[in-house]
Amino acid sequence: MEKKFGVAAILDEYTIIINAGKSDDVSEGDSLSILSDSTIEIKDPFTDEVLYELKRIKAKLKIVRVFEKVSFCKSK
Repeated sequence: MEKKFGVAAILDEYTIIINAGKSDDVSEGDSLSILSDSTIEIKDPFTDEVLYELKRIKAKLKIVRVFEKVSFCKSK
């Protein structure tokens, strides 16, 4: 199951705080990805049917500090 969290604050170019913590069962060392809001549609070349919607990864993060409701992440 994929969990969705949001960016609560950007401290600097390497550190992001997310709105997930111990109460959300995240741990130090966990990895996450920030996905783009926009998607790339993969279409059948003959029917033009959308086969898949691909979300781009904007950044990969590692959780370095966990509190009850927020966690500090560093970019990988």
